[in-house]
Amino acid sequence: FNIFLVFSCSKSEINFNSLISERFAEQSETEIESPAENNNQNESLDESNADPSSYTISAPSILYANARDTIIYTLTRTSGTEGLDLSKLSLVGMASATCPNLNVINAETDNPIVYVENCSGEGFIQLEYDEVSSIQIPLNANFENHLNRVRSIAFNDDHSIAYLLDITTDTIFALDMNTSSLSVVSSRSVGTGEDLDSSGVMVFYNNKLYIPESSDDKIVEVDIFTGNRSLLSGGSAPLGTGDPLVNPTSIALNSDGSIAFVIDNSLNALFSVNLASGNRIVISDSVIGSGTNLDDPRDIVLTADNSIAYIMSYGNDAIMSVDLSNGDRSIISRSGTRGTGTAFVNADRITMSSDETTLYVSDNYLEVIFKVNIATGDREIIADSQNGIGSGFELNDIGDLALSSDDNRLYYSIYASTGIYHVDLATQERSIFYSSIVGSGSSLLDPQRITFSPSKDYMYVSEDDNRQIIQIDMATGLRTSVINSSTGVGPEIVNPKDMCFLSDPNIGYVISSYFDSIVEFDLSTANTTNIANDTIGTGDNLLSARDLSCPSTGSTIYYSDSGNDTIYALDINTGNRSIVSGQGLGSGIAIDLPFGLSLNASEDSLYYVEQPSATLVRVDISSGNRTIVSNSSTGSGPSIDYGTGFALNSAETKAYSINPYDRLIIEIDIATGDRTIIASESIGTGPTVAGSKDLILSDDETSLYSILETGIIELDIATGNRTFISR
Repeated sequence: FNIFLVFSCSKSEINFNSLISERFAEQSETEIESPAENNNQNESLDESNADPSSYTISAPSILYANARDTIIYTLTRTSGTEGLDLSKLSLVGMASATCPNLNVINAETDNPIVYVENCSGEGFIQLEYDEVSSIQIPLNANFENHLNRVRSIAFNDDHSIAYLLDITTDTIFALDMNTSSLSVVSSRSVGTGEDLDSSGVMVFYNNKLYIPESSDDKIVEVDIFTGNRSLLSGGSAPLGTGDPLVNPTSIALNSDGSIAFVIDNSLNALFSVNLASGNRIVISDSVIGSGTNLDDPRDIVLTADNSIAYIMSYGNDAIMSVDLSNGDRSIISRSGTRGTGTAFVNADRITMSSDETTLYVSDNYLEVIFKVNIATGDREIIADSQNGIGSGFELNDIGDLALSSDDNRLYYSIYASTGIYHVDLATQERSIFYSSIVGSGSSLLDPQRITFSPSKDYMYVSEDDNRQIIQIDMATGLRTSVINSSTGVGPEIVNPKDMCFLSDPNIGYVISSYFDSIVEFDLSTANTTNIANDTIGTGDNLLSARDLSCPSTGSTIYYSDSGNDTIYALDINTGNRSIVSGQGLGSGIAIDLPFGLSLNASEDSLYYVEQPSATLVRVDISSGNRTIVSNSSTGSGPSIDYGTGFALNSAETKAYSINPYDRLIIEIDIATGDRTIIASESIGTGPTVAGSKDLILSDDETSLYSILETGIIELDIATGNRTFISR
């Protein structure tokens, strides 16, 4: 018995600040019961004794949602004999979150199932039946704004807004802590003034954000209303007097906002900076003040009376205090010196409780968070996903720490998971607060290259961090690790590069660049086999193979090798390698760092981008001759400097390339060589194209897919609009 309902989710007065219960956060996809396993379809109802039923609502099938996701809830009857009363079933949303489609299955049984689909907007959603509610989960389906690597978290005065500094896109976002709405405060296209590049840990004061910038050795002020960025001290033509900053990494302000205390990672020094004049004074270093020298200081917090600075010293594996009146330094906590507990190894970020008795420290080597007693120096690990201290989401590469206004929650950012999380300090449970994750399944930590299956139903991603190949379902965004060190038998794929398929959808080929080999992988068995390296096959050794291109049939595949500056043909049965173009074979422009090898539809020519000369080249396979298609002398338009991705349409009329330096996606007219920008910071909406690599065309050739940091974006060629399809 299936029922399809359409709801319009409007704003709700429900308080959505109570976020995901962590007893569900530990559930993997396999631990959440499937509808078939948790559904009593054969249960008969006693009509003569029917009475209203009560139900509990299971954890949702996913703990954060996006527009492509289907969210599944299972209800369990706890009393009564009547079927599900649809008038009591509702989905409520906060802010702009809406999921209009609910599909109810087996409504007359003890275990009805509710499917929630077609979500949009941002905020939180919650399923309700009568007076019973599910846990709330964040919905982040507005693809225009997405987090990448959050370097810093700074709250406004009442903690209603968290300002997030994203170092991938050099953007400051404002995250509404009540609605989960994410908006841009300052970026390359919002606000004017100083560039945000190589930013350190920022601080909020009086509607301004203060940011140390190591690239230009300066302190920048950002107006949160306009996004404008002003130089306060330092810079290329230094503003203010005093010793210049070299590598400022973190900042704290005194209580009236007149003085900034800045740590310099290269100088191992603590500066005071007058924010009115920009004048800088060294107040503690190897010369000024007594005690153990600051060594590789990373982060700083200040006491409310402006007397003491606490500094995380990476080089000393210690928390240090600095007396701001004289620069004297003392060890607050270090193994073997002061305090008990596990030693710091790679301690980085630090924050302090409002009563100034406790410091919280992240350690990215140990992947833990410490609680440190300032009075004794004792160290206690309060979050450790590897050793079971606390429950919930993993700790992996923490960007920053920040406490809630009531000191009950410790917020942290995770580079790998592109989101904001928190530790409940009473229970030590770790919850997600906001995430830019799209789809579910295996994480994309360091994606390298992408390709389609022959059917185009799946995309495959070579992923370097875990030495694996991940399959992405194009319909759902579900990510599955299909080839890794724990699956199948055969050689491990280390530092994987490009991949391609011939006609068999189960057999693919990937470059394992660490071992200078080409590996065949079988998706049906997860087995891997070396088919070409310095001991398999004849011909030149692989030196720096990066790109593969597979014909539609046959037993020959093509690859480019920037170490040999040559294009090769590889017989997959023998491993023998023969030169197609280069090393004296073929005429035309010399091959130098070829990138983005693509085979045309007629399979008689290969195209690649010549990186140093920013040239698109066509190679005739039969002769090896190389012809310039587009460069600074052929065609007009922006340069394709050091392209990090290349795609060719089937009609061989258009090609597409990435210019990583100018953050452009460029369309190239094959006939004329003319180059046109189709996506940039100002063309199209959605996530920035900064850092994009690799390009493939959709089946209908209206869209491009590219890797962006830890996700895959789809780019509409006509508009330049970009959305994440899996992340």
